[in-house]
Amino acid sequence: MSEYVQFAVVMALMIAILIGSYGFMLKSSGSPNQAQKERQAQREDEAD
Repeated sequence: MSEYVQFAVVMALMIAILIGSYGFMLKSSGSPNQAQKERQAQREDEAD
């Protein structure tokens, strides 16, 4: 029975790492886009 528990723990850790890295990628890819939009808005304001 302990082998099944060990297997379940390892699988849960792998899934947690995958979900965590995916969330990190989403956050890190969202930030530059936001900064880019802010710079674009500043350029448009300066152009007017």
